[in-house]
Amino acid sequence: MRTPPQHVHNRAFTLIELLVVIAIIALLIGILLPTLGAARETTRKTACLANLRQMDLGAHAYAGDTRKEVFLPSILWFEDNLGWLFPDYINDADVAICASTRNRIRTQFDEETGEAPFINDDRNAGLGITALLPFYGREDFLFDLFRSAETAADDTGGHSYETFMWGEPGKYPDGTTIARGGHGSAYSQLGFDPTQPPGAFPLVEQPERRLKTARNTRFPDRTLLFLDSDNDINLDSGYGVSPDFIRSLGLNVHETPGSENYDDWPNEWNNHGEQGVNVAFADGSARFTSTGRDLLTTYLRSYESIGDDMLVRLRAHTEFDRREIVYQGRTIPEYYRR
Repeated sequence: MRTPPQHVHNRAFTLIELLVVIAIIALLIGILLPTLGAARETTRKTACLANLRQMDLGAHAYAGDTRKEVFLPSILWFEDNLGWLFPDYINDADVAICASTRNRIRTQFDEETGEAPFINDDRNAGLGITALLPFYGREDFLFDLFRSAETAADDTGGHSYETFMWGEPGKYPDGTTIARGGHGSAYSQLGFDPTQPPGAFPLVEQPERRLKTARNTRFPDRTLLFLDSDNDINLDSGYGVSPDFIRSLGLNVHETPGSENYDDWPNEWNNHGEQGVNVAFADGSARFTSTGRDLLTTYLRSYESIGDDMLVRLRAHTEFDRREIVYQGRTIPEYYRR
């Protein structure tokens, strides 16, 4: 006996069921996207740390090849010249680019800006930085390795990092006191002929700072050398150098117009936003340093001064304060525990 054929009825989704499914998918995407974004940023931070470690190793190799064991020559306090490390100690210029940024190192002539990739090219003659090249004893720097970018979003040319090659004057919580340094030209920093070129540049002599070298670094594990760029000038900081002057040299600078923004304090336009910065130390180590107490104590342990624009942060996030004292006949800041 034959069984009569059975008809299968395909039931479609109702509108309500479809809307529920779409809502669930949207909810899952909303939950997962921030997690995926955070994972990507973690990967970029790790790549950034690798860059800093490589520059750190390059600086140690450079110090080993110089008479005075200088980690990196430095004339202007606002310069971040990584060009000394390339190509002899690091052969890939992209090491100077943080993966969390849009920064770039140009190796071809820039039709839009009229800038050539190397500073000493005749096409850059109108920029003030070319007048300083005799003080360096070297002229073949890639322009974008000499200067850092303005912000993380800056894709016009410039690397992603800062160099902290000076110990600032002050008496620090561990008892170390720096009164003055003095250095002259980069050529004399390296132990060669200290004779200055004619018409000495007014910012070359900076006796209030002490150049960091492998010889005078007592605590390499706390002495920072490189970190994520915070290329800001707070107009309230009183450094006495205008952003227009820095730009006239051909360097980049980012103006922060109000006291709510701070030099050397991570902002949303920096490599890793407001979270903090990657820091490389003189012992070859590197770590992510969170904004707040961790960052401030890192500065103090590395003998970096806390300016007026950062003082409120120091008092809010740490147990330290600042006052002035007289040491060896000059007034310097003292950082003490409250």
